[in-house]
Amino acid sequence: MKKTTFLSVVMAFLFVSSINAQSKKNEIDLGVGVWSSNQIIGTMSDIIASAFLPDGVGMKNGSSPGAFHVGYKYSLSDRFALGPVVSYDLNTSEAWANNTKTGKFTSSYYTFSLEADYKFVNRDKFKLYALLGAGGSVLNQTYKENAGEKHSEKLTFFNFQVTPVGVKYGDSFGIFSELGFGYKGILCAGLFCRF
Repeated sequence: MKKTTFLSVVMAFLFVSSINAQSKKNEIDLGVGVWSSNQIIGTMSDIIASAFLPDGVGMKNGSSPGAFHVGYKYSLSDRFALGPVVSYDLNTSEAWANNTKTGKFTSSYYTFSLEADYKFVNRDKFKLYALLGAGGSVLNQTYKENAGEKHSEKLTFFNFQVTPVGVKYGDSFGIFSELGFGYKGILCAGLFCRF
């Protein structure tokens, strides 16, 4: 009797575990990307503006820590997932006139989008996928003069992400890397959790 009860409990546990393993339809990912479309457009704007300004006037020392994002996806099938993503991208640069620093530009990009991914290879711990995302970005740009005066501007625009190649490794927790173009960057990597 004890063996039958023990065997029944073990079988029930294995059955529930196999259902749980198959039903991991939710995923949260955190990542950072480099060379995002926002960073590229900001850099090109600085270069173009500096080209038309007199010598000693322009933008210098631009920097960006990367495009950070958090996303949620729900698997509608074994190969297709859909969900929202929020991305934050910060760019800073110094304004110069007459070879003197006159102030600092800060550009904060907040992107809200919907992404869909399709898994070409969908193994237990290895996924090879492509991804498309579209949404809107809000740019908060501030110029703070050395004298202390502050000027701000806010813009809203369409933004996107096209990722022809993405790789994920892991089961409940893992890592990912993506190669593409858009608000997440040309190269993006991070961590994910499935449940």
